[in-house]
Amino acid sequence: MCAEKAIAEDSCHTDLVSQRITIAVREEVARWVRKKASEEDTSGSKLVGRMIEDEMRRTGEHRAAYESWKKPKPIKEEAHKRR
Repeated sequence: MCAEKAIAEDSCHTDLVSQRITIAVREEVARWVRKKASEEDTSGSKLVGRMIEDEMRRTGEHRAAYESWKKPKPIKEEAHKRR
């Protein structure tokens, strides 16, 4: 469980299952990320990751995806009965 109550329950889960990605940005963007990360005493990777998570929450897509993933899946017998 997350220490801060303000953090959404689903973000606690994503902290435990971090995934690495590679992105390409212009040099001026990379400089800005390094400077901003330094000001916030964090890494560029964590800064960009937070920015992406914030955008997902802002658009509401993250919550919908999490709710869909969380729904119980029917077992095979139940799936055959529905047909």
